[in-house]
Amino acid sequence: MGMTTIVLKNIIKKPFTIKYPKKKSKVSINYRGRISVDRKKCIGCYLCQINCPTGAIVVNKKTKKAEVDMALCILCSLCAEVCPVKCIHFANEYEFVVKDKKKLKGQ
Repeated sequence: MGMTTIVLKNIIKKPFTIKYPKKKSKVSINYRGRISVDRKKCIGCYLCQINCPTGAIVVNKKTKKAEVDMALCILCSLCAEVCPVKCIHFANEYEFVVKDKKKLKGQ
């Protein structure tokens, strides 16, 4: 197969990539994106903080509510698995772009 044949085949095909950010890609239902904590349901049991391998989750001593530092989170889902009231879940959000890393704290 010659180079001309390969070029002609690729000109006819549709592009494999999408025009991001104008067009967003579909996310699988099993995708683990940004962690979301329902603070109304949180009972401050510290299980998420104890089981977090990177220390991304800290339970506030005053409010007894979990806070997530997404800059440290590795999306392992251990926190969601051990939560007795299931107040921690993953959103389908995949855009984590911020200019200041401090904005990723307390999500």
